[in-house]
Parts: sequence; C-alpha cells; structure tokens
Amino acid sequence: TVVRTPGSQALSGLKKLASALAALQVAAEPMIAAEASRLTAASQQHKDVSPLTALEREELVGLLRARDLAALDRLELLGPALALSIGVPAAEKFEQALQSLEFEEALSVFEAATLS
Repeated sequence: TVVRTPGSQALSGLKKLASALAALQVAAEPMIAAEASRLTAASQQHKDVSPLTALEREELVGLLRARDLAALDRLELLGPALALSIGVPAAEKFEQALQSLEFEEALSVFEAATLS
C-alpha cells in the first residue's frame, strides 16, 4: 500500500508542472528566435525614421476629428514615425482604434501619448 501525504502530492504536481514548463520553453524557442529576428530586421529597416513633424501631427488630428478615412492611408505612410513619436504601445493602440474606425478613441490615444 502506498500512502500519499498532501506534501508528496504537491511535490508530484510541481514536478509535472516543471516538466511541462520545460517542454513549453523548448517548443517556444524557435518562435522567440523568429520574433527577435523580425524585430531586429524591423528596427534596421526604420533606422532613418524621423518623428512626426508638427504639420504631420496637425494633419493627422484634423483627419481624425473629421472622421476621414484618409487617416488610414496616412497611418500606413506615417506608421514608423508615429511609433517613434508616441511609442510603440501607444502607436499599436492608435492603429487598432483607427483600423476599427474608432476615430475618437484613436484621437484620444494620440493626444494622451503626445501630452506625456
């Protein structure tokens, strides 16, 4: 008869968890390496990007306030400069809002990021 105590059950569960996490780490390594490579290539590609100019900022704000779909085209052209100007997380939120045609939300994200 095998007697299991609560401590031995917890230890057994922890060993299984550690094994599963090790397998996950091994499985994720190629994806992590690919993403790191993609990010390195993207940063090299945008090495010569300048932040948004005052005119570009004004134009973008005007398009957003007018709920003009041309803002999508400007985003495509200004994406790297936007990310440099307001930061990648804010630029991603901005793009997501604009792609969803949530102009007010995109404007709010843009204005909040430019004020900080």
